[in-house]
Amino acid sequence: MEKLSPVEFKQIIRDFHKFPDPPAVMIFGDPGIGKSFAAKEIAEELGREYMPLSLGRLEAYDIKGMPDLSGDFMRWKPPVLWSEIIKQKGNVLLHFDEFTLAEENVQGAVLDIVQMKKIDELKLPQNTMIVITGNMGGDDGTFAKALTSALTGGRAVIFEMKKPTVPEWVVYQKPCEMIKSFLEIYPAHLYRGFNAGTPFAPWSCPRSWSLLDYIVSKTGLEKEGADKKSLIRFARATISEDSANLLADFVEKTAMDAEEVLTGKKEAVKLFIKADNFRQSGIVKEIARINKKQDAQHEEKMQNFLNLILENKMPMELVALLAEELVKKNPVMLTIIVINGIPLNKWADKLAMDI
Repeated sequence: MEKLSPVEFKQIIRDFHKFPDPPAVMIFGDPGIGKSFAAKEIAEELGREYMPLSLGRLEAYDIKGMPDLSGDFMRWKPPVLWSEIIKQKGNVLLHFDEFTLAEENVQGAVLDIVQMKKIDELKLPQNTMIVITGNMGGDDGTFAKALTSALTGGRAVIFEMKKPTVPEWVVYQKPCEMIKSFLEIYPAHLYRGFNAGTPFAPWSCPRSWSLLDYIVSKTGLEKEGADKKSLIRFARATISEDSANLLADFVEKTAMDAEEVLTGKKEAVKLFIKADNFRQSGIVKEIARINKKQDAQHEEKMQNFLNLILENKMPMELVALLAEELVKKNPVMLTIIVINGIPLNKWADKLAMDI
C-alpha cells in the first residue's frame, strides 16, 4: 500500500477537487497522527463544507434512512444529511471516519454510496467528494474489522498515512514556542506509541500534542512566570509519562535524555543524581525500554548504569524498578548485569522473598 504524509494526502485531495466526479479516497494509519485533522483542514482550504460521520457509533439506518410504509409500497426515508449535500450542490467533503470500527452492515451502506453516490432513489451530486479513514488495529491499541474486498478492489484509491515529522506537524498546528522548541530538540517524542502495559494512561501523538498546545495557549501557561506545576499537570494528563517528564525538565532547564544518562554523559548523569525520585524513576523506565541490539557494549552500559545507582547510594527502589521494567522489555539483560556478583534476576527474586 502506498504511504502518504498528511501533506501528501492533502495534495491528493486538491488534485481530485478538480475532477467533475472525484473518486473516493480511503486512508488508514495509526491513531492520532492527523488523518481526520488533515481531512477537515483541506476541506476548509478548498471551500468545501466538511461533513464528518463517525461510523463506529452509527447503525445502517443512520446512513440509509428508515423505511417509509405510508404508501402502497415501502420506500426508504433518507436522513436529512443527504438533502444538505444536495443543497450544497455537492461542494462538500463527506468524511466517513472510524470505518474499521463500523459494523458490517454499516460498511455495506457506505459501499453503496461510494459505488453510485446514491441512497435508494436519492442521487448525490457527482462532484461530492468522499474520504474514508480508519485505524489498522494491532499494536496501536485499536480494533479494526476486516474490509470487504468489494471496497478495496477498485472502488476507491487507498493509502496508508505516515506519521508526520515535527516540521510537518509544526506547519499545520502552529504550536506555542515552548512546545515547538521542545519537539524540535526531541523529535522522537512527537509519537511515542500506545503502551499496552498502561492502557488507561495518555500517550504522545500529534493529536495529544495538539490538545496540550490548545490548553497551554488558552491558559497562558507558556508565558514567562506562569505556574509550572499546572503546566506539568496538564502535560502528564495528555502525553506519555516520559514525554511529560522530559518536558518538565525542559521547562525547568534541567532536561536530561535517558540515552545520555545510559552512555554516561557527565551533565546528564549529574542531573539524574540530583533529580527527584519521580524523575529518576521515569529515566529508569526509559532506559529499560531502550531496545538496542544485545551486544557487549550495551551490556556494559547497563551495568555501568546499575553501578551508578548503587555507588551514589540512590534508593534501592530504583534498582527494583529497573528489574521490573527489564522483565517486560529485555528479560535477558536481567541475567547479565549483576549486584555484588549476583545476577539482577536472582537479586530481585531474593528481594521478593524477603518482602
